[in-house]
Amino acid sequence: MEVFKFELQNHKNMKTKILLLLILFNKNPLTAQNLLYRQTNKEIEYDYGIIDNAALNKVSEIEKIKYELKYAEKTFTKTIDQNFNTLLEITIDSNGYEKDWMNLAKKFRYDETGMLIIDKNNSIVKTIPYTTEQLNERTIRRDNIQSNGFHPGIINFPEFNAHTISQLATQNIIVQNLTNGASKVTFKDKTTTYNKPNLTITNEWTDKSGFKNKETIGYETLADNKGYLQRIKKSERFINSVNGPCITEVKLKYYLQYSIQDDGHLIDKALKVNESIQIFPNPNNGVFTANVLLSANNSIVSVRIINVLTGSSLTIDNNSQNTFTVNQPSLAAGNYVLQVVTSNTTLNTHFFKN
Repeated sequence: MEVFKFELQNHKNMKTKILLLLILFNKNPLTAQNLLYRQTNKEIEYDYGIIDNAALNKVSEIEKIKYELKYAEKTFTKTIDQNFNTLLEITIDSNGYEKDWMNLAKKFRYDETGMLIIDKNNSIVKTIPYTTEQLNERTIRRDNIQSNGFHPGIINFPEFNAHTISQLATQNIIVQNLTNGASKVTFKDKTTTYNKPNLTITNEWTDKSGFKNKETIGYETLADNKGYLQRIKKSERFINSVNGPCITEVKLKYYLQYSIQDDGHLIDKALKVNESIQIFPNPNNGVFTANVLLSANNSIVSVRIINVLTGSSLTIDNNSQNTFTVNQPSLAAGNYVLQVVTSNTTLNTHFFKN
């Protein structure tokens, strides 16, 4: 998952990079409007190796950094052009961490030809044609970006209402809404906790060796409610040593120096909600849950049940909620429409009363 924060202090350097790329791919600088989307982020990664729990709790953050065994600094730039081709650039300030192949490959361009590997001198080193499977995946991704836009982070923390919880339960996915506002989702041996109040997502699982693993990701809110951006990711592996429980392979990633250039308004397109009404169950006995999906700045004005045969209607109180329960067991059997009038539009969906 890639996430980014607006920061324009390196604007001059970005212009220079864009000019070099246009020359490299024989594009006139005047056609720079063909750039739909560009994102740049810098990651700083630490690997602490094995750390004893008790000792770790006693040291400061600065001492933790001094204790690191490995350190790497990477910058990624992703570009999507008018033809929905992708260019990925990698820059590494390695401190001895850089691998041999990283000295060669600095840019990867994904276009109709295949994957082009480009070195630090802007020379194409190799072109790797797509397999049939990769070509199909690329077509699906390209069509999806064209239709639905592109967003660098998660669009939102999931909301688990009664309807969603019931649907997931049929797939053996158990959801618990906790008192602190978080939601805990368990499937097989993996648990994910979505804590929107704290803007964290925690994954916990047991690996093939029987050791517990924990990954905690912290986010911040992107401007204009366009999503949540990853700021830090902590990975831990727990084992039992001769001295008792301890943590091994602790890794920290910090995401900083983000910049986003969205000439094609791909983020706004990705955030557009397909407004609709979901009813569960359907058919029903007059008692059901309705979930109304609305875009931002839209709200429910009124809710009615309309008898398709007679045209008679009944007003429903949704308690100012987008997810609400309808309790009308006395309705005659037949076809009905649940009509939701919003501040921007009117939505209708059919249901059948047994």
